[in-house]
Amino acid sequence: MLNSKHVKILALLIASITAGPSIANGLNVKSNTLSVDNGVVLQRSGDSASDEPVVVASSKGNHTATAGASMNASSSDNPAVDGINVQPVPNSIVQPVRLTDDVIPSRQDLIVEPGVNTLIPISIGQLNRIVTPFERPTVQRLQLSDVKVSVQGNVIYVSTSSTNPVALYISEKGDESVALSLSLVPQKIAPVQASLMLSRKVGNSPAASGYTQSAGNVMYGGNETKARKWEQKDNYVETIRNILRAVALGDIPPGYAMGSLGRGNSVPNCNFSTGTAQDNIKYSFAGGQYIQGSQFSVIVGVAQNTGASTITVDESLCTHPNLAARALWSRNTLQPGQKTEAYFVIRNQSQQAQVDDSVRPKLAE
Repeated sequence: MLNSKHVKILALLIASITAGPSIANGLNVKSNTLSVDNGVVLQRSGDSASDEPVVVASSKGNHTATAGASMNASSSDNPAVDGINVQPVPNSIVQPVRLTDDVIPSRQDLIVEPGVNTLIPISIGQLNRIVTPFERPTVQRLQLSDVKVSVQGNVIYVSTSSTNPVALYISEKGDESVALSLSLVPQKIAPVQASLMLSRKVGNSPAASGYTQSAGNVMYGGNETKARKWEQKDNYVETIRNILRAVALGDIPPGYAMGSLGRGNSVPNCNFSTGTAQDNIKYSFAGGQYIQGSQFSVIVGVAQNTGASTITVDESLCTHPNLAARALWSRNTLQPGQKTEAYFVIRNQSQQAQVDDSVRPKLAE
């Protein structure tokens, strides 16, 4: 008569024989520990008093488990957690992220939102420049000997000799209501300049920025007081030049907000008919940009030569009731099919001079 213990041993031997020699040869029962070359060890369900494990065949490699552990594997590279061995973690996961070989642009324009962490690659061993949307930014960070941070105006300079990421929180001095979270990831690349634009959709309402938002137009960043101060530091002509220079270089004038053209924006009228080759220059404002300042705003569109010959563009053919200036960049002579950006500086109606007792009323604007 076979007792229950003999039945369990017999079942175990039969399972090892039918599973094949690779399991049977790797089977070692010793001190309640079972080593299985191609299997996972499970405790028998509902039999907590039993010391004998049950073998379940698998083809996922070598595992070792102790009787009483559920789907747990031990490894010399992984210490026990709470007395229970856990499955080993592949080296490809636990190793640090390798330095990238990809080409990363040294200039980046980033839209950031308070409470959302933004990853920015920076250069190892070089000085990196972060342009913030704050006038007097303050930086909160861990005090690390291999990381140096300095603040100059609204710009933060960061350098590090380590490959470890650098976490920063940036806010306006004296105001912690809005804080930007950045993770700077050191790489073997050229020094980086990152320009941060604060999303108005979160924590930056039109009332807080001083701007009014047109219907269907989502703007990013901007501070009306800062823009007005920047516009008034020079005379009218020089201010227009500074605006066009900044936009042509890919910058946003200080304090200006940027967004896409919306239904509330009046675009220039470029539907001219001259009977000359100029009629082959077609302007498009679909997907254009709207850069809003205090006294001025900029509309950015695209001009394309749709004709069969080279044309020098006459941008003065485009009109707008509040037009202050117009310009093309980076070319004004277009070969067939070529495109160029078209800039139109518009005077903001809400910022035009108000009539009072000391000002002569104008008969025509």
